[in-house]
Amino acid sequence: MKLRTSIVVSLSALALTGSLLAPAAPAGAINGCPSASGKLPIVFVHGFNEQPQTWADMSGKLSKLSGVDVTLPFDYSKNNLNRQWVTNPAIGKKLAKQVACLADKSEYPPTIISHSMGGNVVRQMFKENPSLKSKVGLVVTIGTPNTGSDVAQRLVDLARTICTTGWFAPAGIVCESGAIAAMTAFSALPALATGSQEMKVLPSWPRNVPVLAIGGNIRPTYAPPNSFVILEQWKQFSVPGFYSGTDGVVTTKSALHGVRINGLGGTFEYKCSAEAPLVLPIATKADCEHNAMLRSSTVQDRVVSELKKAIKAYTPVAPSQPSNACPSSDQIDTAVKQYLAKQGVETDRNDAGEVQCGQGWAVTSVTTKLKDGGETSGGAILQLAGTSWQVVDLGSDLSDSSACQQAPTQVRTWIGCG
Repeated sequence: MKLRTSIVVSLSALALTGSLLAPAAPAGAINGCPSASGKLPIVFVHGFNEQPQTWADMSGKLSKLSGVDVTLPFDYSKNNLNRQWVTNPAIGKKLAKQVACLADKSEYPPTIISHSMGGNVVRQMFKENPSLKSKVGLVVTIGTPNTGSDVAQRLVDLARTICTTGWFAPAGIVCESGAIAAMTAFSALPALATGSQEMKVLPSWPRNVPVLAIGGNIRPTYAPPNSFVILEQWKQFSVPGFYSGTDGVVTTKSALHGVRINGLGGTFEYKCSAEAPLVLPIATKADCEHNAMLRSSTVQDRVVSELKKAIKAYTPVAPSQPSNACPSSDQIDTAVKQYLAKQGVETDRNDAGEVQCGQGWAVTSVTTKLKDGGETSGGAILQLAGTSWQVVDLGSDLSDSSACQQAPTQVRTWIGCG
């Protein structure tokens, strides 16, 4: 009977591993389509049986970083959705819809930071909307079971074995007491198991999306009595002084699997020692433990470092301030060619006459030599957009041009439109 109780408690402990969190949550949550803030938006995705409060410490740290918006946690905890697998339309598909909306509004490509199963949610998101592969700037995963969790696998296998063999009690009593009932209530648990079919069909990380994967690796400093080592998976913790290759829930290998470096991203194996007797992995006090990593200054600093790179890499080029700069003859030729090409007119050369410039605008006459041998002439109004010049209007008489009416007073005087 003791073994039966231990298994039920273990299942519940793994499932509720996200409940021992700080009380405060990031301000606000994604609901519908959030407004762009002019900063690099960070979308937080919590894991199995967790809530947005998971990110309290992390968001507090990142909020001190200039240029980021940390008020965007994705919340799928209501109605126990956080116990469902990522293919549920209210999880992966919903995240895809909201990140797409945010990406279209923001000046920066969104960064997504995920914990545990939250990383699997993000992988499913890319399947739901493949266009996001070119719209998301960076993904950070912390303790994500990319190939599954051995602990989840052994818990599921052991519970099924007991229920089918009736160890220590009739099978029906054992199952009704909570073992299989727990798996039913937490239906994502079997999917999280290493080797599960759900894990096998989950899309790999897209090649062109930078991913920073962080995985914990605990070195135990205390060997618990054998009677406390309930599962085979945890026997490795009984050898003090050696790294266990796991954060207590997800192996380091699984957490770092399938990640490619694309300028940004990479892998970070966080090694640490347990600071207290290790009876169960989720009960240990170690900075690189599955949940503790979210509160670890080492992990937070690594995330901050990557975000600084992302801000630098994705900072939009601000439009040039109006100046007295004038376009060169080659710039005018290129701008006119692009303008006429949109109208289906091919040109060989566009020769500009005298150019009048000011406040980021330019006015000139242009003689255009067409591909078919013809020639035409007229005036052109150009505007500086970022670092390039663009034609806003071209024609024989620009005095009635709407572009002229919208131009600064000095330009209107040059053209004679008022």
